[in-house]
Order: sequence, then structure tokens, then C-alpha cells
Amino acid sequence: MLIDINKIIIKDRIRKDYGNIEELAKDIKENGLINPPVVTPEYILIAGERRTKACKYLGYEQIEVRVMTVKDALHQLKLEISENENRKDFSFSEKMQWAEQLKEEYSKIAKKNMLKGVTLDQNLSKVDSNKQVAKDAGFGSKETYRQAKYIYENGNNELIQQLDDEQLSINKAYNMLKEEKKKLEEDKNKIICEKEQLEKSFNELSEKYNKEKNKEPEVVEVDKTDYTQIEKLKKELESTKSEKDRIEHRLDLMTEKAELYEKDSLEYEKMKNDIEFLTNKKDDLGRQIESITSISGLVVDIDHLIKEKLAPVKYSRALLEAKDDDIVINNLSEIVQVVRQWCDEMNTYLPNKNNYVEVL
Repeated sequence: MLIDINKIIIKDRIRKDYGNIEELAKDIKENGLINPPVVTPEYILIAGERRTKACKYLGYEQIEVRVMTVKDALHQLKLEISENENRKDFSFSEKMQWAEQLKEEYSKIAKKNMLKGVTLDQNLSKVDSNKQVAKDAGFGSKETYRQAKYIYENGNNELIQQLDDEQLSINKAYNMLKEEKKKLEEDKNKIICEKEQLEKSFNELSEKYNKEKNKEPEVVEVDKTDYTQIEKLKKELESTKSEKDRIEHRLDLMTEKAELYEKDSLEYEKMKNDIEFLTNKKDDLGRQIESITSISGLVVDIDHLIKEKLAPVKYSRALLEAKDDDIVINNLSEIVQVVRQWCDEMNTYLPNKNNYVEVL
């Protein structure tokens, strides 16, 4: 189907890597558009953004598209995943973003049916949403998706990039991250215990030092204060204090490292909330655009009806050979009446009925 290229509606896309558009445009110019972009009946793009951009780069005003009918947002999302993955495998980050959108759509379906008081007893009745999301997003198993989700929510940018570059498997990255967080927690707890023990020793030594220092002599004339013991305790106290300072420094470093992990998690959560806000805003805008452009496809259909069905009527044998026949006149009058009624009804939706369609 050939349509105006500017009628294609491109919503926010997961895949951001468009590659070399000029090179693709050159190939299309030389060999033609072998695989047309895929759109919904409302011309919302499902797959083929690079091909559309390349055709726009070439200055094409029209483009061949393949129209696919979608049942709902979940169906459209699955079609988009399928069409895009057939071209190029998704990265880890792309899969996770697809998974989040799929999870949201399954959640919407569940809430919608709960509000209707419907018990899902068909395709989604006994479906484990995590298992279904794992399958649809390309993770394979529910366990792999669980590990991937943990990495995406707790891993740092370097680890995510290694997964995107296929330097690590999901399982290996998950085990590495779990082991690192486990070791971090163990080290932190160990240092806290050492710190508590040192504080206890420090307090005991301080008490003992002060006691020796302030001890009253047994005989007024003879000072029996044990200065050697005091000096010894003083050195032990200083040594303990030094060790305490060292432990506290280690604890500060461990706390700082833990806070970095926490910061990554908080930044991820903020980013996730921002994405959710923008997605909702995008969906609202998308629905407005769909409302405005939902009837644009009818222009082509009506034009086709007029040219292919209605226009040839004047060349029919009935008009050429029996135009004065009562039956022919009645049939033609009914056709005109039906078209007039439809146009009159459509005119009621226009702001100024006097300036639009009039059927004579």
C-alpha cells in the first residue's frame, strides 16, 4: 500500500541506534525498498523507522507500507518486538525496557478485568505474568528474567554496558553482583564488630588509666603510684586509639561504597519514575494524535470507492441503454439519497456547515 510518508506516526521507540542512514538510503535508491515498513491501519509505525528515515532522506513523498491490524496495546507491543528482533537482536538494556512495557500492559489488562469483575479464564487465566514477560521480551525463562531485573535495578552502568556489549552472560553478571554485594555487607558487618570491640577496649583502658593516675598513696610520706604501669597503659591506650581510628576510616570507606550502591539504586528509581511519567505523557499525546488522525485512512478508502465503484456508474449499460427506465431512475435516486444523507450527517460535525460538502 502506497501512502504519504508524512502520514506515518512515529512514537517513542526503544531502539535508538539507527546506524548509517545515508548508507541505507543509497541501498534503497539502488535496489528499491525490499521490506516496506509495517504500520497499523491508523499509520502508527510498528517496525521500519530506519527505512522510513532513509526514504525521507532521499526526499520521497510517498512510501510503500505493510498494514497490520492490532487488537490492543499489548498486541501492538508484541508485534513491534517481533518485527524489530527479526532485524537485529536486542541488547540487554533494550530487552529490559521492552520487559517493563510488557509488564505494564499485562498489569493494565489485569486491572481492567478486575474493574469489570471478569475472571480471566482463557489465554491470560493462569498466566504467570513474569513468565510471560520473560518469554515475550526474549529472556527465555522466568529465572533468567528475575536475574536480569535484579541486575538492571542494582547494577552499575559499567556492568550494564558489559551486558549490552555481550561481554558477560546474565547469569555470570548476576552471580558477580550478588557476590560483590554479599562481600560488601560482610565486610561492613565485620568492621562494625571490630569497631564496637575496640570502643569497648578503649573505654576499659581509659577507665583503668584514669584509676591508676588518680590512685591515692597508701602512706602520705611515700608515693606508691605505679608510674610504669601508667605509662604502659598510656601507650596501650594510644595504640588502641590509633587502631580505632584506622577501623573507623575503613568503615567510612565501606559506608561510602555502600552509599554509592544506594545512590545508583535511587538514581535508577528516579529515572524509572521519570520514564513512567514521560511514557504516560507520551501515551496521552499518542491517544490525542490517534483521535485526530483515526479517520485519515478513510480518505484513501473513500477516494477508492468513488473512483472504482461510483464513478464508473455513469458508463454502465443501465444508464447508457435504459436511463429513462423507472427502475434505473429509482435505483440511482436511492444511491444519491444515501450519499447525500451521509454527507449531510458528516457536515453536522464541521464547524461551519455552509463552507463544506454539499451534494446536489
